[in-house]
Amino acid sequence: LGTVGMFTMDLSSAFLHLLQICLHAPKADEMNMGASKYMKQPPAYVIKMVHRYLNIPVFMYCRLFVLPFIVWYSALFESQGWLTQMDFALFQGIGNILYLFFNTLIAIVLMLNLVLFQRLLYHPKVQSILDEEAKEILVQQVLQEEEDEAMQELENDKLLYHGTSAVNCELMNDVGLSFEETLLSLPQMDH
Repeated sequence: LGTVGMFTMDLSSAFLHLLQICLHAPKADEMNMGASKYMKQPPAYVIKMVHRYLNIPVFMYCRLFVLPFIVWYSALFESQGWLTQMDFALFQGIGNILYLFFNTLIAIVLMLNLVLFQRLLYHPKVQSILDEEAKEILVQQVLQEEEDEAMQELENDKLLYHGTSAVNCELMNDVGLSFEETLLSLPQMDH
């Protein structure tokens, strides 16, 4: 039981360490010249994937499923035989002491895991990185909208200019000017 518990806790810890590496790697602008390009902080979408799709499911499975439903269940209900044997081998009552001690420790570890799970879900550094990404996306959308509006205004100005030019040509033709004189009288458009 101890081996299964340690293995699941270590597996969950390995993924938590991966998240810590992603979060605390230096940003590209903070890197010194001798650092490798692979040592920089990964993009926000990688941190989001490591957090949401690796850490949270592995944490839930290892610490909130295996530990209480496999290890603790086994300690509560399937350990009576070897506890009785320990009573006969050592002294009377050691089985009950170990039973109480082991189950109390597992209960404490489970409560701590619930607190850690809540902290993992709302990790402040992950939230700040995702908020920065959302702000960058919002800024890009606003800039794109402004650029689209500017392009639309430019197109409207071109259409207005060409429409005005066509009207001027018709008016000058009505007055009797030649086509060349009409073109020379129009303002030149910069391209």
